[in-house]
Amino acid sequence: MQKLTNGCIKLVQKYLPDAFLFAILLTGIVFILGILLNHETPMSMILHWGDGFWGLLGFSMQMALVVILGNALANAPIFKRIIRWLAKVPKSPKSAVAFVAVIAAIATMIQWGFGLVFGAILAKEVAKTVRGTDYRLLIAASYSAFMFSILTSSIHLKAASNPDELLKVTSGVLDHVIPLTQTSYHIMTIAALIAMIIIFPIAFMRMHPAPEDTICIDPDLLVDEPEPAPVDRKSMTPAEKFENSMIVSLLVFIAGAVYIVWHFASGKSLTIDMMNFMLFMFGMLLHKNLLKLLFHQ
Repeated sequence: MQKLTNGCIKLVQKYLPDAFLFAILLTGIVFILGILLNHETPMSMILHWGDGFWGLLGFSMQMALVVILGNALANAPIFKRIIRWLAKVPKSPKSAVAFVAVIAAIATMIQWGFGLVFGAILAKEVAKTVRGTDYRLLIAASYSAFMFSILTSSIHLKAASNPDELLKVTSGVLDHVIPLTQTSYHIMTIAALIAMIIIFPIAFMRMHPAPEDTICIDPDLLVDEPEPAPVDRKSMTPAEKFENSMIVSLLVFIAGAVYIVWHFASGKSLTIDMMNFMLFMFGMLLHKNLLKLLFHQ
């Protein structure tokens, strides 16, 4: 397993380009396939490319919000305390990478944007508490949990959304929504996830290098910035009092919770927009005021 891992690392380091360059390469492949398979001319492919360049702008914004709001939620004070407590559970390097893999997978199944950040923060905390753990493998374990994002997959949520939008996006191939019970929450999907969450930590334990090949990180480099000192409410301006008001956040959360309950009670499906709305509302609640939500304090 370690030999296979080392081989994959060397392959990726040598041939995997930067993410942006990878996107450009894929664009070139699609350009060539359009000419070869669809009998398009180079000029027509350029026109298709230019006309559709901003076609996914709305979807891109949705994805950006998933990451931003998931990050805000994972950095809420209550989750920071949970992460610090969880980081004390593993006692050996192999159990550390397996533990991070499992917890990151569970967090990602709850919501993938939240899980990506939660797992990364947990990996950093575990690196502080379990000496001798390979830091590269810890980070890999946290981000590899993205494989468990299928329960809140953006593709499946999009397919379960507006049929008119689906008709447009798929050029008429899909004219009706596909419920999540046939994709994310299908019995075969759940069975695959159960099998994966058993195999996942075992694979990472087997991949942990020997002590002489282990690369650790100085825990002092992972020290978090100190929490800002609380501001005396008497010295606040009216604007600052509004920004730091827990009542405002609570009222917004209550209104949002009412809407969320109505949405699902009326038989509507989970969508990307609703997922982001839920992340935003729970972020408001757990950060307690607008200012802490904005700066993830």
